[in-house]
Amino acid sequence: MILIEVFFDYICPYCYRGHKNLLKLLKKYPQIKIVWRPCEAHPRPEPWPLLSDLAIQGMYYVQEHRGDVWNYHNLVYEAHFEKSLDISSPEVLASLASQCAVDAGEFTRPLRKASMKSRWKKATAWHG
Repeated sequence: MILIEVFFDYICPYCYRGHKNLLKLLKKYPQIKIVWRPCEAHPRPEPWPLLSDLAIQGMYYVQEHRGDVWNYHNLVYEAHFEKSLDISSPEVLASLASQCAVDAGEFTRPLRKASMKSRWKKATAWHG
């Protein structure tokens, strides 16, 4: 088995392109296992009109509830880059998550309560 750590940000166009290429690669090499590592292109406190922290927290929820993480990645990237949807909206993310084998109502609860925030903070913290 080959393990690849993929650093990504849902609002990064290069990450989106890389995600598409990764999907093609995995079709040829199914023995590759992916570990997802969120890495915000514009971390706080940098002023930026859109941040992907809530979408990343949603990914952790989908992952922990055995939803379809690959589909979630695809849907979030498409929502942002192809449909111009607000991926910082819990409602938008819940709609996407409902297509990934998780309950949309249950999905929004931890996002609104920020109970997934510690996972996001730990994952995106710079380690020296």
